[in-house]
Amino acid sequence: MSDEILDNNGGGTGQRPTFLTVLCILSFVGAGISIIGGILAAAAMGVLEAGLSAAEDAGGTVTAETGSIWTLVIVSIALTLISLFGVIKMWKLQKQGFFIYTGAAVGGIIVSVIMSGFGPAIFGILISVAFIVMYGLNLKDMK
Repeated sequence: MSDEILDNNGGGTGQRPTFLTVLCILSFVGAGISIIGGILAAAAMGVLEAGLSAAEDAGGTVTAETGSIWTLVIVSIALTLISLFGVIKMWKLQKQGFFIYTGAAVGGIIVSVIMSGFGPAIFGILISVAFIVMYGLNLKDMK
């Protein structure tokens, strides 16, 4: 696939390096898994809230406690879609995609640290930083 000349609307050399292709495919898979996970989390939250609302003693605390989880789910799905948009641009060899992806990844890191602390978020942080660095190595092939 890397030997194929691509129609990329004026980006880079016209050929997508194999390394960039692999990174993009991994990101596509990761985004798909993340979106499915977000949808499942939203469904689970709906069921949980319905069950808690049915209990009279749960009262007004249900919304306050689950509100931050809903925020996390919505923000995570939004950041995933933004990063996916960036990956699609990088797939087309558009350098702008790197900056979109990086912004979304940094946003995801910040949200993870705020919601769960640095310790539990360390694996995600390392993966995000590794992908940013690896995509950065491909900037020379993008326009």
